[in-house]
Amino acid sequence: MLKAALQRARLGETSVAVFLVLQGSARAQTVLPEIDIVVQKPQRDGSEAAGYRSGAASTLLLGDRSLQDTPYSVNVAPRALMSNLQAASAQDALKYNPTVYEGAATNMVGGGSSFTIRGFTTDTNESYVDGLHLYASSPIEDKERIEVLNGPASFLFGFANPAGVVNYIMKRPTTTPYYSVVAGDFGAAQGYAHVDLSGPLDTDGAFAYRVNLAHVGSGETTISSQSHERSLASVALDWRAAESTKLMFDYSHYYFDIRGGDNLFTIGSALKTLPKAPDPSKNFMPAYARSYDMVDRAALRLTSKIDETFNVRGSFAYSDVDMFRNRPRDQITTNLGNYTMSRNYYRMNKEAIEGYLYLDAEIETFGWKHNATLGMTDEDVRYRYAYPYSTQTVSYSGVGNIYLPTAYPVDKPGAPIGPADKTFERTNLLTASFVDTVSLTDQWSLLAGVTFASIDDRNWSYSTYPTNGKVTEAPAYQKSAVTPSAALTYKPWSNVTTYVSYIEALQKGPTAPSTTANANQTLAPYLAQQVELGAKTSWGMFDVNVALFRIEKANAFTNVTTNVYSEDGRETHEGVEFVAMGKVLPELTVTGGFTLMHAKVTNADTASVVGKVPAATPQKLARLYAEYALPFVPGLFLTGGFSYNGKIFADASNTLVLPSVVTGDLGLRYETRVFDHALALRVNVANISDEHYWSITPSTLTLGAPRTIFGSAQLTF
Repeated sequence: MLKAALQRARLGETSVAVFLVLQGSARAQTVLPEIDIVVQKPQRDGSEAAGYRSGAASTLLLGDRSLQDTPYSVNVAPRALMSNLQAASAQDALKYNPTVYEGAATNMVGGGSSFTIRGFTTDTNESYVDGLHLYASSPIEDKERIEVLNGPASFLFGFANPAGVVNYIMKRPTTTPYYSVVAGDFGAAQGYAHVDLSGPLDTDGAFAYRVNLAHVGSGETTISSQSHERSLASVALDWRAAESTKLMFDYSHYYFDIRGGDNLFTIGSALKTLPKAPDPSKNFMPAYARSYDMVDRAALRLTSKIDETFNVRGSFAYSDVDMFRNRPRDQITTNLGNYTMSRNYYRMNKEAIEGYLYLDAEIETFGWKHNATLGMTDEDVRYRYAYPYSTQTVSYSGVGNIYLPTAYPVDKPGAPIGPADKTFERTNLLTASFVDTVSLTDQWSLLAGVTFASIDDRNWSYSTYPTNGKVTEAPAYQKSAVTPSAALTYKPWSNVTTYVSYIEALQKGPTAPSTTANANQTLAPYLAQQVELGAKTSWGMFDVNVALFRIEKANAFTNVTTNVYSEDGRETHEGVEFVAMGKVLPELTVTGGFTLMHAKVTNADTASVVGKVPAATPQKLARLYAEYALPFVPGLFLTGGFSYNGKIFADASNTLVLPSVVTGDLGLRYETRVFDHALALRVNVANISDEHYWSITPSTLTLGAPRTIFGSAQLTF
């Protein structure tokens, strides 16, 4: 007689004791030993095995928080996904995020660090590292993940662009030795190497290190006569001073040098239609075009749990950015694609000193649990130019055509003289915030917060400095505001979270693009508001997030006739986002989704823009990426995806249109072991059909990257 008994069962972590009883007679039986079988919940650690799903993200004010319990739209590109995409930049890493439009294109300076989210464009070269501004392009080789929080986020990050926050999270030292070596080619002749080393520095694991070294050679890119050389040296040190106290230090030196230009185009006032995009592999810039940055950043962070109630978090960072631009651009002047040529020549320095300090508290009142935070951020940024020089912009005689590029004339003199030591802008951004998340019941929670924000911005003009040595100081603008934020969360089931949130934020005024008549002028600050209604759910190994949003902010645009960048009216953006990620089947991983949006300008004095879609605002996006483990060869994966961008208006009056475009990618990855070490071989083809298309930011047109074949080999110890 066979008897079976199920002793215990729990969802997620299950321990089952099975007794098989074999009875040979009424008085004799044999009992087999008890066997414990443990089945672990799948971890959301961003790995391939987890379907690239991440379980948490940093929202600075709220600290590290579960994505499921965060009442905002947050999407994460983890290290494993970045590695398998062979991403060379943040733009590559985020190319399948369906809420992000990469308007700067891949051949832009720094690899394209300007993104459009919910119809608003992040400031060029504005990025965050561990919650603090960098004010420069950021490499990704020393980053563990890239987090994107959509919409106005000043309540959470101090001062932030109304588009949202692209936050780079540094790799931290590991408690066990880890060594990785990658060698490959980003396309054409862009050979590169990357070394990632980590481990403990002592026997008890109190000290640990991480070093990342990377170099991309000066070989030609897929664009003729162009190179994107860059180097990175980054070190991270962790010290666990006590069981609940950790001190973290980071230093990085990053350098990139782009020669041969980056195919920048502006739009002339006489255009009635936008010419079709030309061959993106052609170079429309002169050989003497050059852009380079040297970025040094040091940061110190502390986290300490004082007792069962209080926790303190603090950080201090210093960034120094030296920039040089001999940056030509072409202005398209006719519907047939004729263009005129000019160049912008300057040397600039950005210096930022910033930090935050937060006190967290977990308390209980009247049976309600509170997670409260009180703290502040402070940021002081100084911008300097090299002076004197005759003029920033030099125009050349002659006319070219985008379908038959014309060689640039010999460069004219006019280089900056001396170091970048003349301050032309200084900004101080200060916030003080309090937030409390109250757990009302097991299903309901309420977040309520308030922020005091202050802006102090000063500008100096050197227009007459070369002739009489005088500097003109513009009237400073100072503005402060107290803004509220709130969110209500309801969890009908443990794997489903619904929420409604409201954020109001004081925004730093936008800066006029360098192509405008009032280049680099900072406009007045303004208030932005966002209402978001969302739902987050998880089924097995698959996550789905949906968000409805409405954002209102000041409208800023460049007048085509006067070429002056100014604020006029309000922008209202309403839309829906759908994002899905995870494993559909054990062998099939999928990530992607879509954004549908309606945007318009209201209350503007310029009648031609009222009711129109703001320039450079994509209203339809769709992305899909998939990996399939081929059954006939263990370790072999077929990868690929597509990106869809709907039509975009290139001007404020909506007369010039970028048509919709679909691009596709394919790839193969093979994972095996060599001498007991993990080896990954990757090859990818981007823009496999070699589509010719425009990308756009509010100030410039660029060309999408041509078909690119790239590959790498990674050995991990």
